[in-house]
Amino acid sequence: MMPLIEHIVEFGGNAYGVFIIGYFILVNVFYFAMFIVSFGAIVHSLHRNLFTRHRVIMQSEFSTPISIVASGVQRIGNMCPKHAIPA
Repeated sequence: MMPLIEHIVEFGGNAYGVFIIGYFILVNVFYFAMFIVSFGAIVHSLHRNLFTRHRVIMQSEFSTPISIVASGVQRIGNMCPKHAIPA
């Protein structure tokens, strides 16, 4: 009876190891695929915006100011009177 339990435990240990290695390989293949797709998107974006005149866009009166994040923080802070940011 004891050898049967030992075989079951050994098989379970081997199956768990195979599962862990398979999961590791699957997750890393997925991460590598995401890396390749994102790298291609970055290269495409850089090529598309290669001749864009960023200085002209930033000096335009129609472009939004850079302090978008700071204004968002101020609005969130004003929700609670105790932590309100003075204007």
